[in-house]
Amino acid sequence: MFDRPTQTCTVLGATLAALTAFAGDARAQGAVEVTASALNVRSGPSTGDRVLGQARQGQVYAVVARSGVWARIQFGATTGWSHGDYLRASSAQVMSVTASSLNVRTGADTRFRALGTLPRGAQVAVRGSQGAWRQINYQGQDAWVHGDYLAASGSTTNPAPAPAPAPAPAPAPAPTPPPSTSRPTSRAGFIQLAASGPGFYSYAVAGRRWGKPAMVYGIERIARRWSTEQRSAPRMGVGDISAMNGGRISGHASHQKGVDVDVRPVRTSGEGPVTRFMSTYSRARTSTLIGMYRRELSTTHVFFNDTTIAGTQRWPNHDNHFHVRIR
Repeated sequence: MFDRPTQTCTVLGATLAALTAFAGDARAQGAVEVTASALNVRSGPSTGDRVLGQARQGQVYAVVARSGVWARIQFGATTGWSHGDYLRASSAQVMSVTASSLNVRTGADTRFRALGTLPRGAQVAVRGSQGAWRQINYQGQDAWVHGDYLAASGSTTNPAPAPAPAPAPAPAPAPTPPPSTSRPTSRAGFIQLAASGPGFYSYAVAGRRWGKPAMVYGIERIARRWSTEQRSAPRMGVGDISAMNGGRISGHASHQKGVDVDVRPVRTSGEGPVTRFMSTYSRARTSTLIGMYRRELSTTHVFFNDTTIAGTQRWPNHDNHFHVRIR
């Protein structure tokens, strides 16, 4: 984490040259990109103020005010301060939230998990689009909001009277797909993962790809994020989940209740088996993928013998796959 005057990273910073461009009043003043690997966002414009969270390299945020070399940015539903040495000006479009409370989600669809909300008037820097959805950064995470509830920052401040946009749908505890994409359900209430789809392939036979809807839909959400955010990486390799109605399956003491899944570590290139000892094993990519599982699903355990990766536990015979269990 970088901070001034020390070399320990601490807030969203921007180069001094960039901050000199933030002249004017304390309203939206453009977008900035984080240049340090991990930067603290603080409650005030000094290193003595409380840390609210961290932003990551490459993320973009809207600047709403400045104080000397410090920039105040929209950091989720609140704002925070960052030092100017670790930010640079960005061409990302700054937009304002028009809904009274706008849901922020992990993906470009209402089926994705809600991370939180943004209040009316909050400023966001748009870094990408997918259909009607807009990609932003929210409290240090990549996130999505619906574009119907955003307006260009600095547009007419007194628009003609019109009905206020309805808030985005409230998050559901267990996302389910719309009826048009529903699928058969087993007696145990399990659904089946396809042999392949956006961002993933399965190396398990059809009879061992059944699981609780929260697990199967979660795998599919993660795979879609993987294909969007890790475009140069191989697809995610998914193994055994459970049998159609649960119960014992060969080779496993678990995988009986639709809440377990095996996933291959990620290779540096190509798809197929790999162990953590091989030169083709990518620890960085595997760490990123495990992090997605931990954020997207209510995990209780992640068994994998490369315990340098956060959140993992060692378990026999888990060198060539990691095992995720959910509640």
